Amino acid sequence: SEARDLFKQASKLDPLPQYYDGLGRAYEKLLDMTKSARAYEAAIKGDPSYIQPRLGLANVHFARKEYTIVIEELKPAIAIDPDHVQIHYQIGRSHLEMREPDLALEALTNAVKIDPNHGLSHMAIGLAFAAKGDAKAAAVGYRKATKTTGNDDAKWLPEAYRLLGYAIREYGGPVSEQRDAFQNFMDRVEIEDDQSKEVKKLLIPMGRR
Repeated sequence: SEARDLFKQASKLDPLPQYYDGLGRAYEKLLDMTKSARAYEAAIKGDPSYIQPRLGLANVHFARKEYTIVIEELKPAIAIDPDHVQIHYQIGRSHLEMREPDLALEALTNAVKIDPNHGLSHMAIGLAFAAKGDAKAAAVGYRKATKTTGNDDAKWLPEAYRLLGYAIREYGGPVSEQRDAFQNFMDRVEIEDDQSKEVKKLLIPMGRR
């Protein structure tokens, strides 16, 4: 791509960590994770305190399902910038993928303390409680995700509403709350798929709001 070529030229002329970080992001968008990782590593080598390439490298390892490496890569980043919400979120998501919900909750709780409006962290908290078998607590996490400000157009928002509806249904919550959650999901679905068809069936006996 044009962006990749520009960053590649810039990194050769003046190998600043920012250029390698940009090159890493360009390769990541092209799904060339090997070259992306090399670029991020070069950026970190140039400036070990530079957080962005550490997060980029963590994303590469996460995409490869190398969750233990993600956590190892981001631990030094906490010492550099303990209030960076994305660091705690990514660590939490990695623990969640490793089926370690308690450790996930520890990291994700730190994330929402730093930024109460980080919707993805609230949603991941819901997933962590769901993994522990606590549907009621999971619903609290999903609901908080839907209430965060500035996320009205977030790509993850429909899924938060869908999960909220199922969590309320699982713990036997009010039908009206299930309906509202599922209807909010359906209102945001752009393409009908198996998930939306299933929710539509659940909504029929509930009626519309």
